[in-house]
Amino acid sequence: MARASLLSRHALRNWTPSIYLKLMVPFSVVLLVTAAIAWWLTTRMFSIALEERVNEQLTNVATVLAKGNLPLTDDLVFKVRQLLETEIVLIQRDGYIAMSTWGNGRDEAHRQISKIFAQCPQESGCIRPMPMQLPSGLYSVVLRLVPAGRDSRYRAVAVLSSLADVQSATRNAAVWIGAATLLGGMLIAWAGQRIAAGIINPLRDLARMAERLAGGDRDVRVESRRSDEIGELMGALNTMAEKLQSFEQALSRRTRLEALGEMSARIAHEVRNPLTAIKLQLQLMQENVDKAQAEPIRQALDEIRRLELVISSALDFGRSRSLDPVEIDLNDLVDDVRRLFGPQLQHRAISLECRLDSSLPQVRLDADRIKQVLLNLLVNAAEAMTTGGLIRIGTCRTGSDHVSLTVEDSGSGIDPSRMDLIFTPLHTDKKGGFGLGLPISKELVELHGGTIEISRSDLGGARFAVLLPIESIR
Repeated sequence: MARASLLSRHALRNWTPSIYLKLMVPFSVVLLVTAAIAWWLTTRMFSIALEERVNEQLTNVATVLAKGNLPLTDDLVFKVRQLLETEIVLIQRDGYIAMSTWGNGRDEAHRQISKIFAQCPQESGCIRPMPMQLPSGLYSVVLRLVPAGRDSRYRAVAVLSSLADVQSATRNAAVWIGAATLLGGMLIAWAGQRIAAGIINPLRDLARMAERLAGGDRDVRVESRRSDEIGELMGALNTMAEKLQSFEQALSRRTRLEALGEMSARIAHEVRNPLTAIKLQLQLMQENVDKAQAEPIRQALDEIRRLELVISSALDFGRSRSLDPVEIDLNDLVDDVRRLFGPQLQHRAISLECRLDSSLPQVRLDADRIKQVLLNLLVNAAEAMTTGGLIRIGTCRTGSDHVSLTVEDSGSGIDPSRMDLIFTPLHTDKKGGFGLGLPISKELVELHGGTIEISRSDLGGARFAVLLPIESIR
């Protein structure tokens, strides 16, 4: 029991109120105090206004009776009493009560009225209304002196009225004003709660977003149409999440590239030596065979050379490259690739169509690098057609200083949502692919000062257009 009490005290000391409580508790206290003060002031002012109205009426009646021209007869006094619901007392010059409309409790009333008369100045009388407490309740009394010559029987006129109606009306008003104040307070409290919730709820969303970010969820975002400081905070946190996501993606790509580079270095080390031995053996065989047998050996040597180029490109991806530009005919380069790659395409039921512009000028470029680009594009096109189809290679002159090399296929095409990612390193949908073919091709084309673009082909698949300057490298 003592341990539980100690833990409770410790928790109480360490308890920190939430922002919602910090906003709502002071707001509620201020609202209650303000509502109570407003209720009291309104009720008090209403009571004072009613009392002043009653006192004004009593003053007017007392003045008319004391200084007017109406005869102070019993009949007149009782009629005034019935009409105005007041009590009227006529006082003789010796201070005794001469006539009174009072009923029950008149002795106490007459005694206090006589006392008030005795205390009033004999020259002017009691000008201000005075309160008088009787057993039947609180009254207001106004006493006026009767001028000499007005009526020799009387010295003063006292007019009284009960304040019970004023007090009852004040109580009723207090109830109604209190109800209205309570309703208004509830509406204000509801509005305050909505305002506080409008501040706290976005902060809670931001806190949950921060927790999810800390937990590794980089796709989390918080939506807001606010234009105030909280909206700016939400926008800043969303921007931070986007930048963090981009940074982690870049870091992941870099890590994968480093791993791929290390793996490529090991593969190159294991492959290059036997590949060189095979190449030497084929070159020796080429020297000792006739012309008919030399052509397949030449094609095999070209394939080995392409393998060496692919390995070198994978190792050099992202590093500075050097080109070996020469003046070549782009159509001849396409023919070399067609002869090399055509049999493989025929074996896969893929037709290769070439539409070459015979009027192309000589282009200065690195033939091996552009051949690698063309081979990458052909490989991608062939892999997009698993059941056969058509690949079309075209060349033409574009403007006065550029030539165009296009590769298009009749495959399924590329999802438009992937268009922006197609040249991103390590981004691939191919099983077992590394996602380096197109990024390497783009890098090689840009190294020549050209561009590569992707669009939808008239054949139904993808269309890659390589635009190269005629005089790209010197």
